[in-house]
Amino acid sequence: MWITIFLLLIFSIAQYLNIAHPKEPQLTRVDIANQQDHKNKMIVDNHALIELQGVWEDALWEESKRNMARVEDVDIRLFYEYKPDFPKNIEQYKIWFSMNGSTEIINPIENTYVKLEGETAKKVQNILLNKTVEKTATP
Repeated sequence: MWITIFLLLIFSIAQYLNIAHPKEPQLTRVDIANQQDHKNKMIVDNHALIELQGVWEDALWEESKRNMARVEDVDIRLFYEYKPDFPKNIEQYKIWFSMNGSTEIINPIENTYVKLEGETAKKVQNILLNKTVEKTATP
């Protein structure tokens, strides 16, 4: 009986601390370095972040160490938060937009690659190039 009570107590504490079922990471910010105009921008709009996180989760990433023929159009950093008290996880990506409408993305740290086409590629381009605000310099 004491073992059952002890196990129930441990399980309750784990649930309370969110250890048994960790929270899914939440995209909280995207920093963008545009290689064409050399301007730094940031996305903090919740709707745009949810859309972008959905694209990243649905993409079919493959392990591949790729070298592209030209410099990337944008270099981005995705800031994920797992819990409010924990430090943010930062992922870096390099992105190329093609004239044919496709979008190619490389994670140079994890050596992963994906090529997006159609509406998904257009969605990423629209979010990263249009739905951004200038990053303000802090004094």
